[in-house]
Amino acid sequence: MTMVRGVRIVASPCCGAQYALPNYMSMNFSAFAFWTDGWRDGSLMPNDEGLRRCQCGQFVLLKNLVEVSTADDSTLPSLGHVSTEQLPECIASAASDEVELAARIMVWHHLNGFVAQTATAHPVGLRHEFEHRQAPTPLPHHQLETIQRCTQGTWVTDHVV
Repeated sequence: MTMVRGVRIVASPCCGAQYALPNYMSMNFSAFAFWTDGWRDGSLMPNDEGLRRCQCGQFVLLKNLVEVSTADDSTLPSLGHVSTEQLPECIASAASDEVELAARIMVWHHLNGFVAQTATAHPVGLRHEFEHRQAPTPLPHHQLETIQRCTQGTWVTDHVV
């Protein structure tokens, strides 16, 4: 069970802007499915690596926010999630290696989404392919280039589709 009591007042490390975040007393990390890339289906917790955008425009990680205080309630804004469309900008302007890595993992999750959809839509076909040890189907060339560019060529590029 996830329990929240009040809010945590935090400040961003870039400009000191303050935000209110839920003060979790306990968390439920259950999910329907856990994927090898770290993605969780049906999870009560977000899959976003803790990446947020400060009001000054800089991308920050939740773990790097500075704790200011706690309160029962607050009118301070909360930090919104970073959208998929913002990830290229985040990678290009990352203030640290940690922020860039979080953005690249989120790109990886986004690109792997079609694999998860295929696997859940056709599990018998995939099981048959694995059982008969057929060679993996390579990605179309444009998707392969995207993965190599986003991961700087460090990941294996053959995926079963």
